[in-house]
Amino acid sequence: MNNQLELNDLLEREYDLIKSGAIRDVERLSNLKARLLEALALSNVERVELDRLQQKARRNSALLGAMSEGIKDALQQVRETRSMIDQATYQKTGAKTRLAKSSPNLERKL
Repeated sequence: MNNQLELNDLLEREYDLIKSGAIRDVERLSNLKARLLEALALSNVERVELDRLQQKARRNSALLGAMSEGIKDALQQVRETRSMIDQATYQKTGAKTRLAKSSPNLERKL
């Protein structure tokens, strides 16, 4: 199989993995993708095919960026929830009182 077909298949596989949330599997493809890109740079590929491959790579990159932002947002929510658990208040006398710890209700959104 030539490099452009292999890269096309790899980009499609990467897309499917990103959509399924298999980030570790996406990471494993990175070395192979780098090798295919290097080989592709040394070959004669039509501009139309390069544009098509670049469009798929951009699509995957945008999805990975969105996934990364989603993970960052989720981590921030967890941090905020944890900080709410450890809150304290003050009584009329000025004495500090810890609020009772309760288990937060986290909601998973898909």
